[in-house]
Amino acid sequence: MTKLSLYSKVIITCLIAFVGLIFFISKVSAQSSYEVIDHSIEVDLFENGDAYFRAELTIINNDPNNVVSGYNYVLPAKNVINPTVEFDGQTMSLPVYAQPGSSFSNLEIDFGDNVIKPNSAKKIVINAKLSSFVKLNFEAKYILFQPTKDQINSFAISYPASFGVPLYISDSNAEQKQNNASIDSIKLSSTKNLVLIMWGDEYYVDVQTESQISNRADKPVQTLFELIPDTQSQLVAYNNITNGEFGLRDTYGNDFATLNLAAAESKNIGFEARIKKVQSSLEKNISTKYEINLPKLFSEDLSNRTLDNILAKENLENIYDYLIETYPLEFTQTKEADIQNFDEYLQNKKSLNSFDYSAVLATYAESLGLDAEIRYGYVVLKPGEETTLQPHFWVVVFSDEDSYIIDPYMEITTELHYFNLKYDFDRITFGVWH
Repeated sequence: MTKLSLYSKVIITCLIAFVGLIFFISKVSAQSSYEVIDHSIEVDLFENGDAYFRAELTIINNDPNNVVSGYNYVLPAKNVINPTVEFDGQTMSLPVYAQPGSSFSNLEIDFGDNVIKPNSAKKIVINAKLSSFVKLNFEAKYILFQPTKDQINSFAISYPASFGVPLYISDSNAEQKQNNASIDSIKLSSTKNLVLIMWGDEYYVDVQTESQISNRADKPVQTLFELIPDTQSQLVAYNNITNGEFGLRDTYGNDFATLNLAAAESKNIGFEARIKKVQSSLEKNISTKYEINLPKLFSEDLSNRTLDNILAKENLENIYDYLIETYPLEFTQTKEADIQNFDEYLQNKKSLNSFDYSAVLATYAESLGLDAEIRYGYVVLKPGEETTLQPHFWVVVFSDEDSYIIDPYMEITTELHYFNLKYDFDRITFGVWH
């Protein structure tokens, strides 16, 4: 169980355990301008949870003056067996490096005399066996795969037909097919988003919350505390509620329990619940508009960076990247008084918390003609070995063509890409901010 200390004491037990992943970072050993193209990945899974991994990519050196003498490829830590690289007609074994306690292993490729010369390219092929790549817990099998911002042109995974039909595939454009009687496969094209594939009967999270609420008035009051709401993608079954009564839901889909307190009385509050996650497209609860005032210079800065000749989603991603690169993350709470005077509060800030990012991005999305909701809760399926769960805010964007999550907090804390997630399978939503 993982204790959460922000907002209230919350215990979340994941019955689908945290997972291994593949994480790609590229480095060159000279100061060169390069790009990676034609990046394809094939993964063959075996009954025992091991996998065979193959990646093909082409590195283009656009620098007219420098060579690219090496490349760094990163794979799951401690479980990489006999990695090799092929280029220019030769095959080389690769040493594996991993920091103690790291979730990754580095494959350092030295091109030797076969450097990538200025304005030229080199195709490389990496092969490796991955031990225990498929995770198993509570009779569910699953993998979590998340590249960095570099786009994967093709990602294909083959798995034993005995695994059954996948319970979840995180990408709505995934293609499934049966290769033969014993092997099935899934293929995704042009993706840079988090990919979860899960086989099993169900996926659920047990939540227990404990806190205390006090009445400092000299007369009885009726107050509220927040529950986890049912949504299209999460079904909540409560085992018990401590000192509260069901029965209140606001127009934004947030659920509350009511509580009566005598004058100067304090009571412990909380609940135990099981949240079953269901794969479902993101849906907007109600027409939520965020009329948040931004400082003039801040607003003008975003306006000047908005291009007329690209789609609204592309402008939003550009501003998303700009905010992350410009404003470091701070682990604070934005107070209600700050929200009411958001333009003054934001004017001199040099860093932002998760609410600040979300408020700016939701407001900017609406200026582009998109609908947006600011939601809050916990990410329970996360990359790496870090198991501390922190509550935070994120944005869900809605348009006629698309609905997707953008999450600057997770992008900054994991250094992985959290723009354009199609499902909220990795998180428990506690509510919609309004």
